[in-house]
Amino acid sequence: MLYILLSLMTLSLVSCEREDDVNDIFNGKKWYIKDFVANGNKATNEDIKPLYYSGSDCYVITFTGNSFMATMSKGATITGTWNANGKKQTLSLWVNNAQGVSSTLDNTLVEIIKNVSSYEGDANILTIKKDNGNLIRLSVER
Repeated sequence: MLYILLSLMTLSLVSCEREDDVNDIFNGKKWYIKDFVANGNKATNEDIKPLYYSGSDCYVITFTGNSFMATMSKGATITGTWNANGKKQTLSLWVNNAQGVSSTLDNTLVEIIKNVSSYEGDANILTIKKDNGNLIRLSVER
């Protein structure tokens, strides 16, 4: 009886530990920025949506291998490397280059990206965030 009880307790502890498939969530994905919160101010999808229907892929973050590229307005790009831990849901983005970033919106997003420390979500909806409340919500759909 004790053996069965210990086995059940062990199984319940193991089943509580969930590890995200980081490769499935990030690698090879094009993520569209849906909204973000910076310093308590929220920009909604309605604020950003007209910008990515201008004929180009702007306000998009793409993860490939261990690198990422974010495309902002007017051809501005941010490139760098990333690392995620699926068990702890931590995320680090290191910006190596930011070219053409000039608008207030672009600079705000760059600052959030530089300071990201964690993520929530799955292979379709993703939130990248910092513990101070700044975050970017992304989706694989426009």
